[in-house]
Amino acid sequence: MMSEEKYKELWKGINQLKQGVKMPSYHGYLQREVYFQDYLDLFLQSNINNITYKRKKIGRFQTVSFPGLVSDPTGEFTIKDPVTGDIRLKVEHEYPFMKQVFSEVKNIDYVLIGEAAPGSGKYIYKDASNSYITAPLTAIGVNVDKLSPKSKSKDLEGKLKLQKEKSALRLAEFAKKGFILLDLLPFALDFNEYSNLRDKIIKSDNGLIKFYIERLEDLIFKLQKKSHNWDFCFVGPETISMAAIKLIQEEKGGLFAGKKVNHHDDKLDSDDFIYRKKKVNVVKSNYTAYPGEFITHISKRARLTTIIGGSGPHSELIQRVFGLK
Repeated sequence: MMSEEKYKELWKGINQLKQGVKMPSYHGYLQREVYFQDYLDLFLQSNINNITYKRKKIGRFQTVSFPGLVSDPTGEFTIKDPVTGDIRLKVEHEYPFMKQVFSEVKNIDYVLIGEAAPGSGKYIYKDASNSYITAPLTAIGVNVDKLSPKSKSKDLEGKLKLQKEKSALRLAEFAKKGFILLDLLPFALDFNEYSNLRDKIIKSDNGLIKFYIERLEDLIFKLQKKSHNWDFCFVGPETISMAAIKLIQEEKGGLFAGKKVNHHDDKLDSDDFIYRKKKVNVVKSNYTAYPGEFITHISKRARLTTIIGGSGPHSELIQRVFGLK
């Protein structure tokens, strides 16, 4: 968990690349970290009583404690505990997972390496609504729609409760099937709004990619207490992932968490490494050098697959790269 000073320091690298981009809220970052840690606890803890962020309800808000937390001047993210006087961080729900989920998460087989929270819209560890969850589950034959509890409730509170239950079911099923998603950059940005920002990050030395890799490796070493026999794939935008691969190759001798990262290693058969959905919509790996304008190959290690112009992984390619078919 970064201090606010570290958060601001890391942001300077972004601001140097694109002047005038407003720094996302540090308290918002903390809130997302709570949801992320809730999810990680499925893999790192064995008992619901040991979860990292225990909730305390204050008024209508669920809250968690952060030592030394400073009040958010907008009032959006923090609240004062009327009993202790401590400043606590607001979160949108109680710890979402049931007790039996902990014993049902047996192993980690597939690590999907993501990028960051969106600048607007839903967050994967809270809402579990986009392709980062649905594509891998679809790839192994899970009907994601059937993980949605049914309710006839018409009031807002009932609908929100149902949505939380649905999100928790999806994340829990994702974990039980051996998948874990690691979404790593700290800033919630709409990168599409800031043209070429990703490309500028690759060409700069602002430290964001180094932070990304160091955080990833730290998490992997923690998760290896759960499992060593995992395979992995980058599932974020190609420019960030290519920069990450380049950094691993240059500074870590091509090794990541004890596994070789080399896009020239273990190529799939030629029938598999070029895959067209439509004439103008080519599915490709997202970290290799391009042998053509739109087509590249998928290797069996450190690959990242998506549809050009898409926002996340693709179920059929996940089947191919992980050998799930």
